[in-house]
Amino acid sequence: MSLDEKYSKIFNDITKGNLTKYDKNIKSYPKIKDSENFDSDYYVSQYNLKISKKYALLHYLDIGFKENKNPSEEFNGKGYFKSNPDVKKSGWNPLTHYELYGKKEGRSYPLNKHEELKKEVINLKNSIYQNRILTNVNLLRNKIANGKKANVIFILPAMMFVYKELYKLFEKDNLFNVQIVLVPHRLGNGETITKEAKDKYFQILNHLEDENYNVINGYNFDTNRGIDLETTCKPDIVFYILPYMRIYPKNMEIDNLPNNILYAYIPYGEFIESDLDDNLYNFGWNEKIWKIFCSTEEYLMNSSEKSPVGSSNVVLVGSARMDSLINFQPSSNDYNWISKNKKRIIWSPHHSLSRPGVDEKISYSTFDDNFNFFYEYAKNNQNIEWVLRPHPLLKEILNNINTNMKLKGLIDEDFVDDYFFKWESLPNARVHEELDYIDLFATADAMITDCVSFKAEYLFANKPGLILKKPKINYTGYKGKVTDAWYVENGNNFEKITEFIEEVVVKNNDYLKEKREKIFNENFNYNLGNASKTIFEYIKNELI
Repeated sequence: MSLDEKYSKIFNDITKGNLTKYDKNIKSYPKIKDSENFDSDYYVSQYNLKISKKYALLHYLDIGFKENKNPSEEFNGKGYFKSNPDVKKSGWNPLTHYELYGKKEGRSYPLNKHEELKKEVINLKNSIYQNRILTNVNLLRNKIANGKKANVIFILPAMMFVYKELYKLFEKDNLFNVQIVLVPHRLGNGETITKEAKDKYFQILNHLEDENYNVINGYNFDTNRGIDLETTCKPDIVFYILPYMRIYPKNMEIDNLPNNILYAYIPYGEFIESDLDDNLYNFGWNEKIWKIFCSTEEYLMNSSEKSPVGSSNVVLVGSARMDSLINFQPSSNDYNWISKNKKRIIWSPHHSLSRPGVDEKISYSTFDDNFNFFYEYAKNNQNIEWVLRPHPLLKEILNNINTNMKLKGLIDEDFVDDYFFKWESLPNARVHEELDYIDLFATADAMITDCVSFKAEYLFANKPGLILKKPKINYTGYKGKVTDAWYVENGNNFEKITEFIEEVVVKNNDYLKEKREKIFNENFNYNLGNASKTIFEYIKNELI
């Protein structure tokens, strides 16, 4: 009889409640089957067992613990027996005893020795970084006390810049010199800068210069290297705009910059997708950050659990990204809508198109399902004005990556130019690819999107929005509530998309308005419109 056959029979007996013939360890299965201290992947692979992962725990409860097998990489069963000889005498396996009794009795968690050593190394490393940060703070205090200015740098990948208010606060204060160092973005882990990325780079560089930002051309396209920040800018404080080091030039990655810089980070978006949380609270360089200025209590709490340094360097300030929207005042520089009397809708498709080798769970984009529908609808319904606001990477992905759209023959090499030209040619539509989108949020009537970060951000506009989804994607997200503030439909359900446009937007039947406001107030109504000022004052008070 195979192991699977043996434990399949036991599993069926347990399911039916026929437990009388089994010992107490097997009988404990229903109570500990969801234990976080049992890792079926580890157990089966570590001990080379020819058994289904479904039955791995039963194997452990039956004979595994008797053979000193550990239920997970961290949990040291033999160590638990050694520290608690009474448990071994009792006949209980270490895992069941710890879960049902040991925790309550205050018995120590039996961490494997190599895990203990790993934790000691992490703690030592964190201590070194914290001491270095304290030294850098004191050095910068002395510099300011001696009448010199602190140099503040925003390293900006050429996609978007939504920290205008924070930049202006530094610019107006005599204690600081502030600069934006513009760099091109990269696709994935690639070193090559695509034509689209280069074009976008110079478009944004010109825009920032026209708006009188103190911006530096941060990349040499001839040598394919970023500028030397230390000699060019002499930064004291560096703000990273995005957490992914792979998108920055190598010599601007945090590991390759001097140790005498204070690093700050404002989380990009609210990261509301539950299956992305761990990576985005622990992005690989948390211990080197002086301060993370977060927008929600949820981020603060998750950091305490998921960051290697906890929440010790996290400061709750509210949403600096959305300050400009909360404080929006119309101006001549705002987006110029074609008509004053039509309903205005933003359609913002994401770049995460399905493609071979990429998990469908993070392929949010529904563009492949509905790109033709939206164009035809806009063309045939000119009583509505549209802005197509593609994710900054969408065109680049369409042109340079073998997406399923390309593999299925839905698009060719001319698709991007032809498709976006068609939109621009409509009398009631424009394509918007500017650096700032706050004026769009403030002046549109509704949004349709599958962009993750917009799901939280657009709530600040208090306008109806439609999320387009794929069946395999988890959209419960932030506290399980943010999605409830949106209308939600499958990206290929054109009948329901049309219903949203015509009933909710055109006829003003926004039946989620009250719920949307309630969800916003419960989750995002913290220090509204003042986050940038709070960050600025926090930094200034730390240094004087």
